[in-house]
Amino acid sequence: MMTKSAMAAMMILCATAAPVVGEIRDSKALAVADEVMAAGGGEAGLASAKVLKFTFVYEQDGVVRSSRTHYWDRIGGRHRLEMIDRDGKNITCLTHLPSKEGVCAVDGQGFMEEAAQPYLSKSYAIWINDTYWLLMPYKMKDPGVDLKFDGETKEGGKTYDKIQLSFDQVGLTPKDRYWAFVDRTTHRMDKWAFVLQDEKGEPGKGEPSVFKWTGWSKFGSLWLSTEKIAEDGKSKVVFKDVAVFEALPDEIFSETSKVRLP
Repeated sequence: MMTKSAMAAMMILCATAAPVVGEIRDSKALAVADEVMAAGGGEAGLASAKVLKFTFVYEQDGVVRSSRTHYWDRIGGRHRLEMIDRDGKNITCLTHLPSKEGVCAVDGQGFMEEAAQPYLSKSYAIWINDTYWLLMPYKMKDPGVDLKFDGETKEGGKTYDKIQLSFDQVGLTPKDRYWAFVDRTTHRMDKWAFVLQDEKGEPGKGEPSVFKWTGWSKFGSLWLSTEKIAEDGKSKVVFKDVAVFEALPDEIFSETSKVRLP
């Protein structure tokens, strides 16, 4: 599993919605967020990715520490996770995301109801983390996200708009803080920095962890970064086998046995 400094446990991912009470957003930050969305494919591009499939791989010092495959029906709220945990157990979980209910299989043994809850809770947290690493640039205007324009920085001949994101009591770790560095010319997020909340649920302290977002590629109508590299070069997150679909066979979300894509 990833170290805490590299983990990003965030908010539930949903389509951009109207602001909720208590959000704090300045006009400059909102304008940059809109530019990022447009450059990535716009609301239509995000909506066209009805079903996402990808494998999230975390590497540290050149060694794969974690790898898990997701199938996410964004319209139907269904999710399938396949992974091998740190104890070598083969885990598959099928979750109805709005209710957080589902079933899991561990080394071929099925678990339902209360027996499945520890695995479902872990699967749900992994889904939040991994999908945020994939889609964060298009989640800046989600309900409960506070946005602040935090000035500009110059690096490598580029000028970046720096946007601070904090959270108004949403997500699993609402005291996390993020900074998006958006290229003023391309309107693409080239890197992010974050300080996660501490074990007591309070805002974390210390220097932010910084990852460069690279490997931008187009999937359907949506642009996604497939590689995030730590500033010190010691760790990275790679997204493999990324694909978008209009739909997938129901058995992918209803059978805990190994299934293949058509």
